[in-house]
Amino acid sequence: MEALATRKGAAVPPRRDDELEARLEIELPRRLAIGAGNAVFVYGSCFHRRRRVSDVRILADGRSIEPMAHGMPRLDLYRRHHGAYRSAFWGIVPVAPDPERRVIQLGVAATLDDAGEVMADVGTLELHPAPWDDAAGSAPDA
Repeated sequence: MEALATRKGAAVPPRRDDELEARLEIELPRRLAIGAGNAVFVYGSCFHRRRRVSDVRILADGRSIEPMAHGMPRLDLYRRHHGAYRSAFWGIVPVAPDPERRVIQLGVAATLDDAGEVMADVGTLELHPAPWDDAAGSAPDA
């Protein structure tokens, strides 16, 4: 896990690109109790309609996370778009303890064959500082 790339000491996020197709293939939990820390597994796909994607990273709350795997085959997507064959990725997003309730944005950044870097948002996570008290009936809706 690392901070976003820096240029002259300031964080430089990848630019948004409408031709980047990024999505999660499994639903994120609506709420996540973080307690002493937690993690979320993400599985999705990412491809560009006109360029080849050479690298993929998961973006979470200002951090860049290297996926466990990327460039994995997706025959179902290839049948719709030939550039999408090696578009699957998966990884784990760690969530550090935090005393505040907040929402974080998840995204995917892709490095293209022209060395450009683009990104797309893929979801949000609502973080809660304490574990749910199931005995008191306060567990959130899934």
